[in-house]
Amino acid sequence: MDIGGAQTYIYSKACFLEKQGFKVVIVTSYKGERILNFSCPHYYYEELYFSPCEYCKKKREKIITSIIESTHVDCDTIIESSTITMGQWAEFIAERINAKHLCYSLEENFSIKKRSLYDFVKFKSIRNELAGISEYSVGMMLKYFEHIKGKSRQYLLAASDDPIKDIDCNEVLMEQCCGVDYVIGTVGRTDKILFKVLLEKIPEYTKMHPDKRFLLIFIGGPTVNNKVLERYNSDNLTIVNTGYMYPIPEKLIKKLSVNIATAGSVYITAMYDIPSISTSAMDAEAIGIFNYTTTKNLYLDDNCSEEGKNNLYHLLDSILFENYCVTHPAMGVFEYRTSEKIFDIFMGHLDYLNKSCQTVMYYNINSIRCTRYEKMVYFFIIIFGIKFTRFTYNIVIYIKKRIKINK
Repeated sequence: MDIGGAQTYIYSKACFLEKQGFKVVIVTSYKGERILNFSCPHYYYEELYFSPCEYCKKKREKIITSIIESTHVDCDTIIESSTITMGQWAEFIAERINAKHLCYSLEENFSIKKRSLYDFVKFKSIRNELAGISEYSVGMMLKYFEHIKGKSRQYLLAASDDPIKDIDCNEVLMEQCCGVDYVIGTVGRTDKILFKVLLEKIPEYTKMHPDKRFLLIFIGGPTVNNKVLERYNSDNLTIVNTGYMYPIPEKLIKKLSVNIATAGSVYITAMYDIPSISTSAMDAEAIGIFNYTTTKNLYLDDNCSEEGKNNLYHLLDSILFENYCVTHPAMGVFEYRTSEKIFDIFMGHLDYLNKSCQTVMYYNINSIRCTRYEKMVYFFIIIFGIKFTRFTYNIVIYIKKRIKINK
């Protein structure tokens, strides 16, 4: 399993539940390098990457039966799904074994455009068996069908243990940090849109300051080929990528002049007094300097005009050359570190479940219809298999995101 915010949350939640006496089993559609040392059993089903409607009924039943038999789940099981796609599979399984199912979407950028899928999510919302990662998440999911005014209460903090630890760091990397004027860091996955945006914008920014030397360091994976990064290097800019890294050395974080990130990756450096620019999960647009000019770390306001958006170059100048975070007071966002309150936060998750509808009822997932696009995925799976279809699907999604940003 690769690592990102979702994985560190699941790891921390699993550890918490085991300490409370729960038997934890993880079912995932991702298979990669094992970074986190999970003590609970894992079951890998690559088919879960796609929605149930993208398989024929016979194949669907085979997958569901296999999961139930492998994991030995029963009516006393509480199922927590982490995406809307996994939520559909989880609802099938929950109905089969008469179990409770919480659809806790960890997705940062997900809007439902299919009516039959909206009906499922709305059903879970009404029963209070739906939650997002922020007060705006549920509104983002449902915005094409209804307008949710203000903040939703259907959200839970995806807390995790502090990933930054006092451990040794690669000496070559530390030497590179010491050999420049400024270290621009970005903590997070390199398969998110922010990676590509920064790879284009930071070289342009460093051209504006030819008398300064910069290091752009991507702290996270998947590992990027050095030849790709070298294309963007210049006389005063070097770009490196650490690949997956957990825990993250504290001495490396303290070398950062600024961190540019999204969601929880903004928090983890800001807590160490590293100036941190938060960006939108939707399009990687700069939101502001976290804890100084903004408290947001995930989305821009819906009514934010083009003029109201923050310019990344302006924010970098404010931090690196005008010492904005030294000359201005912090907003005081951090009353405590999330990791210090992790027990209370996860107990809150259990309380959220207890307050949900206790009447046994499940949504008919078979009523969720396939779009033409999903039908095409179905035929791709039959002809080319899961692996090739998944690879092609990810390329198409990436291209669509790039087109949206460049508009």
